[in-house]
Amino acid sequence: MPFSWVIYFFSWTIWIALTIALAYGIIRRKWDWVKRLTKYAVNSAVFLVGWSFYLELALIVRSPILITKQTSLESLRAWIWDHQFTDILISLITIVILLGINLLFYYKIESKRHKSDILVLTLSTVFILVACIWFTGEDTYSGFIQVRNRQ
Repeated sequence: MPFSWVIYFFSWTIWIALTIALAYGIIRRKWDWVKRLTKYAVNSAVFLVGWSFYLELALIVRSPILITKQTSLESLRAWIWDHQFTDILISLITIVILLGINLLFYYKIESKRHKSDILVLTLSTVFILVACIWFTGEDTYSGFIQVRNRQ
């Protein structure tokens, strides 16, 4: 399942870069930079949410086996959709929480600077969560089709 490695590598790369940049900002006492990078670090928690979507479906080891292959695939698609619908609701809650945190940073911590960050971070959060939901469902479906075809 290639998507898991993509999200894993991408998230760790961003976390390492943020850690190095935060350490540099603290050492050089660039507090405006540290505040902004802290906001980005908080928003990178979206990768943990996306990873949890993947693990939720990756831990299932057996696909539903019904009388015909077609009914098995329809049952599998419905089962995946149920999980994806739950993930959509969790994503909406995550987006609202992170938007609230971004607005808190904008109004209280950064003194109304970097307004474009609100839009950039919200859109990137939406993109990452939609990609995680889509790719985990497709990876699970294609993996279970392979298992079903072998039986």
